[in-house]
Amino acid sequence: ECDCEVDNFTDLNSMFYSIESKKYDFLFIPITCGDDSGLKLASIIREHKVNSEIVFTSENLKNVLDGYIYRAFDYFVFPVSAKRVKEMFNRYFLYNDKSGNFFYIKNGNSIDKYDKYSIYYFASDGRKIIMYSAGNPISFYSKLNLVEEQLSVGVQNFVRVHQSFLVNVQYIKTLTKGNILMENGDNIPISRKYQETVHNRFLAFLERRI
Repeated sequence: ECDCEVDNFTDLNSMFYSIESKKYDFLFIPITCGDDSGLKLASIIREHKVNSEIVFTSENLKNVLDGYIYRAFDYFVFPVSAKRVKEMFNRYFLYNDKSGNFFYIKNGNSIDKYDKYSIYYFASDGRKIIMYSAGNPISFYSKLNLVEEQLSVGVQNFVRVHQSFLVNVQYIKTLTKGNILMENGDNIPISRKYQETVHNRFLAFLERRI
C-alpha cells in the first residue's frame, strides 16, 4: 500500500495548467474528453518535456497505438479492475527504483519487493532460483544471470562464486580458497574461476567497513 494524492479535472485544459505548476507521477488522460483530444494534450506535454507517466483511458482500443507514440506507460480500457491497476503500479515501482536497494520477484500477477541487504545468497536449482535470507527460502523461476544483472544496480555486495551461487559478501563468516561459510551456517563452494574475484570483493567489502 502507498499514500497517494489525487487531483481531478473536469477538462483537459485545467489539467494542463495544473501540470505546468505541479509535478505528477501519473497523468490519467482520456483519449477523448468532450471536443478535446487527449492525444493532443499528450503531444503538448511531451513537447514541454514533462516527465510524468501518461496512462490513457478509453472505452475501446481504437487509438491504442497512437497513444504509445507519446510514450504512454499504459492504456486502460473501461471497465478497469483493481487487479489491473495494481499490476500497473507494480511495474512502475519496479522500473523506477532509483536507489537499487531492492530485489524484485514476479509472483503471478504481482511483484514482490525485498531489501537486498537482508538477502544472504541465491542458488540455482534447475529452472528455479532459491533466495535465502533470515526468513524461509523463496523460490521463483528465473536464471542466475538475470538475477545477477538485477543485482548489479545499487547495492554492490553480491558476487558470483559458482555457476549455481550468488553470495552477499556481508554475510560471509569464513572465506577459504574453495569454500564459504555463511553466517547462517550454510557452506557454499567457490569455483576455481571465481576464487580471485571473490577474495578481492570480500577484501574490498571489509576495507569499506573499517
